[in-house]
Amino acid sequence: MLIAYQRVPIMSFQPALDFLDGAPLGLFGAGHLGRALARALVDAGWPREQLLICHGGSANTTAALTAAGLGDRVVRAPELFERAKLVFYLVRPQNVDAIAGLTMRPDALLVSFLAGIELQRLPAGTVRAMMSDPASLAKKNGIAALYPENGMIEQVLQALGLRVTLLASESATAAFTALGTCLPMAAAWCLGYDWPIDRAALYAAGRRHDLAGYADIVDWALEVCPKGVTRKALETYLTHAATPGGITEAVLNGLAAGDDIAAALERGVVRCEELAKGC
Repeated sequence: MLIAYQRVPIMSFQPALDFLDGAPLGLFGAGHLGRALARALVDAGWPREQLLICHGGSANTTAALTAAGLGDRVVRAPELFERAKLVFYLVRPQNVDAIAGLTMRPDALLVSFLAGIELQRLPAGTVRAMMSDPASLAKKNGIAALYPENGMIEQVLQALGLRVTLLASESATAAFTALGTCLPMAAAWCLGYDWPIDRAALYAAGRRHDLAGYADIVDWALEVCPKGVTRKALETYLTHAATPGGITEAVLNGLAAGDDIAAALERGVVRCEELAKGC
């Protein structure tokens, strides 16, 4: 069961900055979401000197970070873990072991954005967070969820313009990820390919998974998803939102195979559960 859907953001980085006490926030991973998050943090007033980024070394990623004015914030992974007191883990779920062998500061907090990866596979004390796609983050109209509750991280997400849901159990993350954060992409696909969007079926799926306030999430998704765009623009949006082997890809594959939108989202829930098992 979810705690009530939050509506009023506090919008303050101050608790996190107090926690850091001059140390940096590290972003481990710089794919589409990692780069969007870095840019959103700086644009919202996060001090650049307290931001570090590491990634796998791709020339395209390096070029994208440089173009975004963040090339000087890139460090190697060991340095990020040595210096950062707060680390956002942003790699693909299949790369969950990317931090194996790295030593975190004893006073550091890790926040995992890895869909489907449960706390038992992450360092002790980790907080799990899920957020909607890079486009909604850039436009400050996205949603996010947290488990377990952490007021400091909640305020960071709210300061980025995200509406935050607090999850009462870790098992709720799979449903929120698929039926919540993936819903704008599914809706955009349906609109772009003249596929029906059955609200009644969506509401029924929300009830099956005990998603409190799911009607609000459906309204949000239909508001923020791209409409009336060219097929090329739609495909670019979906490519930036979906990662190979991920939850959104499973949902879109379901739609392409002829599923209705609710059934396709259920494929996303199943994919979350598969990732939790290491599949």
